[in-house]
Amino acid sequence: MRKPFTKEMANLPKVWEDWCKKGKYSVGVKRRPAKEQLDKNKKVRGFYSDFILKPTLAHTDSLYPSMEHVIPKSNDVTLVVEARIINDMKSHLGENEFWMAIEHLYAVGLEKGKVSHPASRKDSAFRPKNNYSKPKDKNKDQPDESKF
Repeated sequence: MRKPFTKEMANLPKVWEDWCKKGKYSVGVKRRPAKEQLDKNKKVRGFYSDFILKPTLAHTDSLYPSMEHVIPKSNDVTLVVEARIINDMKSHLGENEFWMAIEHLYAVGLEKGKVSHPASRKDSAFRPKNNYSKPKDKNKDQPDESKF
């Protein structure tokens, strides 16, 4: 499951070290899986999706890196890094259910002509249109009259 630790993993890029300092998990807890998921180009890839993760994205971005428990409700040893959107999906499902849902969606996509066969990777092409931020209020610049 995990890659053996190598010298190349010794240092994370600065943007990832900065990311490790944010959020509820300790730096060490976040650093370990980030290092383990580094590719040969020093890019951290999602544990399930293999998307190249970017810690410089807004935390509301669907592809922002987040911590995911491989085994639900387990200790921090089973944590990995994954995009928020994949993490949310996986959080509602066990691992077998998660992959079953992916397989089902692929089969439905083929039937509907929305997915090609053989399938191709979407490493840089996948960019969700919607994120986790709230839509901007059109009346935001208007004063709140209830406070007067």
